[in-house]
Amino acid sequence: MTAALEAIWNTLHDGAITSCTGVIPGSVKLVVEVEYIATRLLPGSKALLVELNDCEEFAYDFHESAKKTIRMTNLSEITESGPIIIAGDREGESLIIECACGIVYCRYSGYTISLENESEVSYEAVLKACEDYWREWKEHYI
Repeated sequence: MTAALEAIWNTLHDGAITSCTGVIPGSVKLVVEVEYIATRLLPGSKALLVELNDCEEFAYDFHESAKKTIRMTNLSEITESGPIIIAGDREGESLIIECACGIVYCRYSGYTISLENESEVSYEAVLKACEDYWREWKEHYI
């Protein structure tokens, strides 16, 4: 993997985290529904599987309202809230995933991406599928 750890979250923009399983510390497996990318890599597919390796932190600060934030560390609760990814960045030791209704804070050493059929796919292939989609979208709508 040649991309920075936060790069995948910028690429998966508008993807919904629909499943979080695993253990911390350890491996956390995410299902990210991002059909506009997934279907280009595996026709008919709706999601990508992202496994965070050596994950030491995975917490979601859900902004219930402008004045109330709920910290979620239970992976089942995070799944139920269905964070929608906006972008990724770094904040100190943590990576942050900005979401439509909050922020995910995580620390991990690397990740793997797989298709729904569990075939591993490179970040570069995911990035190309994303870039192709947005290029075609611009050509059609702008």
